Amino acid sequence: MITAVGTDGVTESLPSAPVNTSNNLSVSGNFNTLTWTLDPAVVRYRLYKQRGGIFGYIGQSAVAIGETISSITAVGTTATLTTAAPHLRSTGDIVRVSGTTPAAYSGNFIITVTGASTFTYTMLSSPGGAATVVGTYVAARPVTDDNVLADTSTSPPEDVYTLNSAAGDYPTAVTHYE
Repeated sequence: MITAVGTDGVTESLPSAPVNTSNNLSVSGNFNTLTWTLDPAVVRYRLYKQRGGIFGYIGQSAVAIGETISSITAVGTTATLTTAAPHLRSTGDIVRVSGTTPAAYSGNFIITVTGASTFTYTMLSSPGGAATVVGTYVAARPVTDDNVLADTSTSPPEDVYTLNSAAGDYPTAVTHYE
């Protein structure tokens, strides 16, 4: 499960509905990557994994305020966001862009880093032109689970994740096989 920790650093949310994924993590190279929708009122996410009916802590991800946005352009549904200073992001990070015009540039996205001050993401629709208002962004690192201790109370063994960051959030768990 994922819980959201508020800006006070103490208040922790209740978990949301479970997300299930099956993967044999004892095979070298197999892992699960967990991503979720970012909430600007959250400073940290804590992740837990169910084993034998009990949730155990597997990691956390801090939310970082993004660098000042210089511009956002698009080719089709691929946006290129340029920052005024190096952004220190990594490919696969989760970003929440907000306050843009056109609104198509806003939303939660998984990014591909293309330079020290640029990254791209895929929008749901083409904005039809460059952003006239660039808005702001926050970012967090996804959490990778390669722990081989799966929930062995099911057959085959299964990893169960519950993710929560905001009402109506539908997070994802991606299984990777080698």
